[in-house]
Amino acid sequence: MEPAETLEESGQWLWFRPSVICTLADRRGGGLRWYTRDTGAVRCSPGIGVHFGVNSLGLINVFAKDIALLPLWQQNLWAGANITPDGGVSQELLAAQALGMPASTLAPEEYLPKAIEAINEFGAKRFGIRIFREHEQFSTLISRAHRFRVLDWNGFLALAKDLARLTADSIDAAALHKAVSAPKESKLGSLKALELLVAKHSDASRARSLLGPLFGIYDLRLGDAHLPSSDLKEALALVGVNDQLPSVTQGYQLLDSCVTALVSIERTLSAARPIEN
Repeated sequence: MEPAETLEESGQWLWFRPSVICTLADRRGGGLRWYTRDTGAVRCSPGIGVHFGVNSLGLINVFAKDIALLPLWQQNLWAGANITPDGGVSQELLAAQALGMPASTLAPEEYLPKAIEAINEFGAKRFGIRIFREHEQFSTLISRAHRFRVLDWNGFLALAKDLARLTADSIDAAALHKAVSAPKESKLGSLKALELLVAKHSDASRARSLLGPLFGIYDLRLGDAHLPSSDLKEALALVGVNDQLPSVTQGYQLLDSCVTALVSIERTLSAARPIEN
């Protein structure tokens, strides 16, 4: 990186490895928030964060002056991840900072907890239950559910495992069994029970389609336990992830698939009347 004095007057953009986001956000007092699908702010201590964008290669862009105005110790953290320009500047960051026209897109990371709560609100109103159980690790899992954890295949599987813990593992299967009037001897798993609930509010084919990504995420959690290649390929197809794209982009696709499924499930449940047995 150039000296701070030069950067302040340069009007240039800088490129960083995506690993810088976790380096900063995971520090005590750090944090990550989203403005649009591909822009947000990251901080490594309490206070105002640095506005960043994600470009087409999954690299991080920041306006050079924003780095120059940071304390020296924070500049050094950023400098460790600085790289030569590649892939252009994030289009959404350009729109926000150069044109003053922020994109109207949404980041799946920002919407994930809202989608889960929306399904719980439906369950509370219709059946007097929380479909997703509360647990003490919820906030931690939500804070870690972001695309920048996916820097390699192991990171991708770790994110899938946490998403499975937030979805399949958190579903109150026993409560759903009562809600769908499942036989007492039924051994429906949590996702199957939710699929049956959705089917009662639409049809079996639509329910299977909507739940597909959540089943794929659940299967991916087994990826680090030597999941057969054929099953792995099927799971990636269910979640709509292209494993030829940059790792961070794969992380985005995984999160987007999960959130889209949850939103679609909630809308289907809320909009339709239950189908009688």
